[in-house]
Amino acid sequence: MKLLVVTYCYEYPNNMYSEYLKTLADVVDVKYWGPGISSKEELLRGLKFEWSSAKYDALLFDFDLVNYILDNNIASIYRYSEQNTREINLVDLYRYTNDIFCESLGISGIKILHVTLDQFYLNENEEKWLNLMLENGFFLEWVGKEFFPNYDKHQVKVCGITPTDQGRQLVEKYYNRVISNPINAISEDEICYSSIEKRQFDWILPGSVQKGIYDNRTRVINRVKQMHVNIYDGFDDRNIRYDKYLDKRTKYMNRYLSEIDIATDGSCPYILRRISRERQQEYRKNFDLGICQSKIAYVDGGNYNSIVHKYFEIPIRGAVLMCGYFWGMENLGFLNDKNMVLVDDNSIIDTISYLLKNPEKMQKIADAGKALVKEKHTYKERCKSLISSIESIINKRFKGSYWKQGNFVIIE
Repeated sequence: MKLLVVTYCYEYPNNMYSEYLKTLADVVDVKYWGPGISSKEELLRGLKFEWSSAKYDALLFDFDLVNYILDNNIASIYRYSEQNTREINLVDLYRYTNDIFCESLGISGIKILHVTLDQFYLNENEEKWLNLMLENGFFLEWVGKEFFPNYDKHQVKVCGITPTDQGRQLVEKYYNRVISNPINAISEDEICYSSIEKRQFDWILPGSVQKGIYDNRTRVINRVKQMHVNIYDGFDDRNIRYDKYLDKRTKYMNRYLSEIDIATDGSCPYILRRISRERQQEYRKNFDLGICQSKIAYVDGGNYNSIVHKYFEIPIRGAVLMCGYFWGMENLGFLNDKNMVLVDDNSIIDTISYLLKNPEKMQKIADAGKALVKEKHTYKERCKSLISSIESIINKRFKGSYWKQGNFVIIE
């Protein structure tokens, strides 16, 4: 099988967004194509020319390309792309990206829309463009309806924004065209093998505590700090560590602005790209170290109990996953007291105390969590789910997909 992957973020600094696209090349024959990847000459020839010049079995289109046009934030493609962007100014970049989108609508063949949007906060513009692409023959690779709650009972504002129901309505409307393939997964090189008994710290909360989004995490960490347990307190939120010297670093890099020939106003996107990469590197080093040295790691899906990457990152690093309920938990194979530990405000203190007194129980849960994630939730397994779906589409049998008890299921 041969895929044409149209994207800009092959070199995105956050591995959650880039690793899946990179891993595709380990599973099938892939050509990556788009601004930041392709040459100026290839972009001038256009997407239709590329599609017709080789025998591709399917087109995988990264919806973020469209989203940056919608948000008038096209400079972000510079920020996250590593190759071939110096020769393209912002005006040309907008034109190329808009042409790619328009051409994609007219391409005949198997077309899949790769979406990484938060399913609870789909705005009207995003919904409009998603509908347009789906009505023009695209299949939708996103989260399936099993990862949406009963919306009427869970209207909780996050940062002053009320969640929308458009995401659920969209996947229900196009149910027979949905490839339920969450972007959240891990790569096998993330595995940490140290046993529970050899870990220095009892507990860690490795994630953002941003007010308005992760309010419960702040309450949890304040409660656990009242216990006599050894908490890993060296973790820095994604931005804190780098922001301590961000201004100084930006001023230093701005000295070279005159050497960069690009038609844009405001901050240079190349500098923003470098800053973003350095920030991510600092965060990832601290993140890995903290979890691999801790016995129990707590996470939740924010104020709307959604899937977050840490549900997979924690078990693969050998810690016990402690969390609140999140939508689709059982579908992905997570089972309370088997391969993770479910807690709430009332039970978390007693549960931590119990686990720390029973290290064998902790090790058993940690091992089961690692086994689940390693077997079912690697990027390679996500890629296999996509390829199986494409094969089903080629054979004209595909009628949708979903997750059940840790398994990806295709409806035929």
